[in-house]
Amino acid sequence: MSKYVWTRNSSRVRCFASKENLARQFANVIYEITKIFPDNERYGLSQQIRRSSFSVMLNIAEGSAKNSDPDFTRFLNIARGSLEETISGLYLSLDLKYINEKQFNFIYDSSHLVSKKINALIKSLKNKTSENTQTLVF
Repeated sequence: MSKYVWTRNSSRVRCFASKENLARQFANVIYEITKIFPDNERYGLSQQIRRSSFSVMLNIAEGSAKNSDPDFTRFLNIARGSLEETISGLYLSLDLKYINEKQFNFIYDSSHLVSKKINALIKSLKNKTSENTQTLVF
């Protein structure tokens, strides 16, 4: 499991790109599973699913390097959208029988863990921003 580092420096970015990071693990699983897709999908569905899966990790890393929590939150929301895009592509992959139900369920469960982490971080940043706003108002 990755640890969330709240300082605004390069260690936070390294943390999100670390080997233990769930988003990175998720992207690696997607890359492995799409290797079994038919050759005619090399530049179609498999490429789109791969791009959206590593976009999750990249947006988390990029957002963590921003200078404000609202910017970070915006990138986390983009990462969440990319995660949903990946799952939508996997539903189609299941329908087309490129993957089986067991593979789909494993990936879906993994995506749920990534989503929970992203949502928890968004909530934490919003609470932090909300507390700061209240402090400034009073």
